[in-house]
Amino acid sequence: MTRARDLGDFIADGGAPELVVDTTTLVVDSSNNRVGIGTASPSQALEVTGTAKLATVDIDAGAIDGAVIGANSAAAVTATTLNASTKLQVNSTDVITNARQLSNIASIDATTAAAITAGGVGGGGTADFVASGAIANGDVVVLNANGTVSKVTSTSVSTATGSSTQFVTSNVSSAGLKSCFDSTNNKVVIAYMTNAGSGSKGHVIIGTVSGTSISFGTQVAFSPGEADVGEVVYDSSNNRVVIIYTDTANNNYGTAIVGTVSGTSISFGSPVVWVATSATNSVACFDSANNKVVAFYRRGSSGIGTAIVGTVSGTSISFGSEQTIGNASVFSNPSSAVFDSNVNKVAVVYKNDSKGKVSVGTVSGTSISFGSEVILEDSGFDNYSSMSFDPVANTIVLAYETSNRGAVRTATISGTSISFGTKTDLDTMSNGSPITTAYHTDANKTVIFYRDMGNGHYLDSHTATVSGTTVTVSTSVNIDPNSCFRGNLVYDSNAKKVVMAYKPESGSFSDDGAAIVYTPGYTNNSPRVTNSNVIGVAAAAISDTATGSITINGGINEGQSSLTIGTTYFVADNGTLQTANNGRKIGKAITATKILVNSNMSGDEMNAYLGGLV
Repeated sequence: MTRARDLGDFIADGGAPELVVDTTTLVVDSSNNRVGIGTASPSQALEVTGTAKLATVDIDAGAIDGAVIGANSAAAVTATTLNASTKLQVNSTDVITNARQLSNIASIDATTAAAITAGGVGGGGTADFVASGAIANGDVVVLNANGTVSKVTSTSVSTATGSSTQFVTSNVSSAGLKSCFDSTNNKVVIAYMTNAGSGSKGHVIIGTVSGTSISFGTQVAFSPGEADVGEVVYDSSNNRVVIIYTDTANNNYGTAIVGTVSGTSISFGSPVVWVATSATNSVACFDSANNKVVAFYRRGSSGIGTAIVGTVSGTSISFGSEQTIGNASVFSNPSSAVFDSNVNKVAVVYKNDSKGKVSVGTVSGTSISFGSEVILEDSGFDNYSSMSFDPVANTIVLAYETSNRGAVRTATISGTSISFGTKTDLDTMSNGSPITTAYHTDANKTVIFYRDMGNGHYLDSHTATVSGTTVTVSTSVNIDPNSCFRGNLVYDSNAKKVVMAYKPESGSFSDDGAAIVYTPGYTNNSPRVTNSNVIGVAAAAISDTATGSITINGGINEGQSSLTIGTTYFVADNGTLQTANNGRKIGKAITATKILVNSNMSGDEMNAYLGGLV
């Protein structure tokens, strides 16, 4: 265009493109109402190919919609330093502040949440729960069976010993006095034999605990003649009591009978002979994984240690085949047996000559197999021991007499073998001293009752606390200031007491049957902390029955104080954090106020607890 008329013609004609400067420097396409810079064919109202520099962009009452940055280029998108006051707002509310912090974010999607959790960024790894009881910010919480969460509350329980209560006036035989707890009917079941000349019989009596006292119904005979009670166990799958005994009136045959508790009485089915030969020194336990009664005994004149598996059906019991325990070439006197619910195995302690040994048994159907026997004591072992399983420490507490002294130690099953912790001495004992144990669930302690030979043969007690493979024993407590003989201890989970049934040797109940209710002093922590029920840490205070946020695995809880950076923390029995390793890890401190939660609960366990939320 060299003349004004040419420009006028251009505007009037409306050619396409109407204005071209240096091919692509500037192109005006009036037919499509487009301007191109650096392009001959603009596709937008204004299209710039190349780099554009704008001193200021003022978008007044408009919007940037559909902008794509770097979509068609492998080059990185870089920006110059923004002004210190620059921030991003949505509806006049900061979402990214000029301090480079997220702010006022109402919610994030699941994919973003997962990415935050994986990156260990604070605020990730949380889930909402309903509180059962008030929870403070930073409290460790336990998942309850109904899906709510609670902090641990601690209360002090004082030591309390009730009065000795006579349950039978007849002379009780020293041949056997055993007991169990019927958790369906909340009753203590005591089996024993009375010595009444030709009228000697096996009897059972039912006890009911109330406070520090126990009351009894009327005794019921379970055998027409003498019966040396080996063990009485509670079959929780059938809600039945099973008595394992030597039928003295029937050639010492190994015999069992099933009882059904009703109120303060008990009824029995017919006795069943499991082996038609002498079966003495019997002990037994209930395998709750297989719902079987496992009996151990000294078989026949050879005295070989033998085991057999029983199955309860209705009011009767049937047995599988016998299985030898340990070394079949030596005499074996079974002493005590226990079921380990952590590994679903049974363990039996027995005496070969003067040695104490333990074998681990695995029940399969109506059979049992054993691993190699393990020596507990090389010499001096007496035929009196008792075992209880500690489900928090996942180990057995084994108390026994050796070389005229009591001893206690842990016994941990692995595979088909067993190992022992360091031995802790108890008090002086002698041949024939009773020793019996029961695990007190609320106290998280094993209670040990025994005949203290150094203190007038009185009935005394210790409590044993497990940490790892070490047992700490309390100072002894006198339970009955009269000499006593054999007895058996059980835990009443309803009354939260232990009950000792025994035979006093002196005092007003001498040679009769008596029982005493005992509470060891302890701090009651509720709910109980275990290796798998800690779900996380409260991310904020939550009122009772309200819903609140809990920091779970992978999340960072910011409600702590005075933590040591880099230190791994564990959950104490009272729910507080501790540095001592008790196996209940909660996480690692990343600042003095923040802990990265990484509890013992596995991913599968967490997913199951949260119903598939993670």
